[in-house]
Amino acid sequence: MSTIRIPCTDSIDLFANRLNRLGIETVCVSGRCPNRPRCFSLGRLSVLILGGVCTRACRFCSVPKARKGRDYEWEIDAIKKLVEELSLKFLVITSVTRDDLPDKGADHFCFLVNSLKQKFPSLKIELLIPDFGGELFLIRQVAKLKVEVIGHNIETVPNLYRLIRPQA
Repeated sequence: MSTIRIPCTDSIDLFANRLNRLGIETVCVSGRCPNRPRCFSLGRLSVLILGGVCTRACRFCSVPKARKGRDYEWEIDAIKKLVEELSLKFLVITSVTRDDLPDKGADHFCFLVNSLKQKFPSLKIELLIPDFGGELFLIRQVAKLKVEVIGHNIETVPNLYRLIRPQA
């Protein structure tokens, strides 16, 4: 049987304080991930872009919800600062769903990735994208970005969509 070390709370607190200072949302915190202490102690995180408030009301999700999302333009500079301060080599970027925006947030993904790649050419990026309201041209726009991984979390099997995710 293997032993699991309990992460040092000082390093977790320092990491969390840095995220708070920069105003960066993470799915780790918003989604109440049980692995957060381990990831934070290792300097790992998944940034949550587009304002941190989801405009869908999926029944299974812990991310805060509202009919209209929050301002998010400042995120690009804050995330670049985070990458620089932590000397990150790999960054996972996910987002809330922003059905209230005409482009569902696709342009922000593009601006953020292009800005990060320009400033940090060796940074590896993984995107976990929303469904962009099923608008294929928006999905294609983001899929053309030069990132290492693009994924989409389906969350459940199709025969449960109507019950769990009727908006998806």
